[in-house]
Amino acid sequence: MPSLDPTLISLARPAKPTLPLVVAVPHAGRDYGPRFTANTSLGGHQLRLIEDAFIDELAGLAPELGAPLLVALFPRIWLDVNRDARELDPLLIKGDLPQGSLTATNNVRSGLGVVPRLVTGGHAIRQSPLSFAEAEERLKAAWHPYHDNLAQLTQETKNRFGRCLLIDCHSMPSGREAEPLDIVLGDGFGSTADAGLVEEAENHFAG
Repeated sequence: MPSLDPTLISLARPAKPTLPLVVAVPHAGRDYGPRFTANTSLGGHQLRLIEDAFIDELAGLAPELGAPLLVALFPRIWLDVNRDARELDPLLIKGDLPQGSLTATNNVRSGLGVVPRLVTGGHAIRQSPLSFAEAEERLKAAWHPYHDNLAQLTQETKNRFGRCLLIDCHSMPSGREAEPLDIVLGDGFGSTADAGLVEEAENHFAG
């Protein structure tokens, strides 16, 4: 497997893989030490507004059930591995960006590029811009190792079982829905999972 910095990414493997699943948690990191918050004036509550709180604990049984679990331990305010590495925000990153950068996606316009600029409510995370070199260091330290391992786990699972389902675990903001929701099934508007599989999951949870 590609090497990992254990302070940034956790990988727990099952003693024996028994399910064609890989479980990933990209947004539950809650290390808000100086390494990740040196340039911010936001308080603890504000920093956590884009965190998927405790989803790593909810997914924590995956290895016992026979599936590997990959978890980003760094906070989402520092880096978002659920974004394309090219989603670079020109309002945050000073200087020229590499050719091919995706600077006008909906994520970037919302302040939620691969290095987020804003938290919920429109509050700026950093007090000053950062250089592309610094953004690139974050990508090298965490984004690429996370995705290299995710690709390896997916391929291993496909080799063993002939197929692989990636379960990407998140939480949703509460208090905005007309009716309280326990589980939200996302399939990228039909692009990331077979409709029959999503329907089967919905029927399971509804029952």
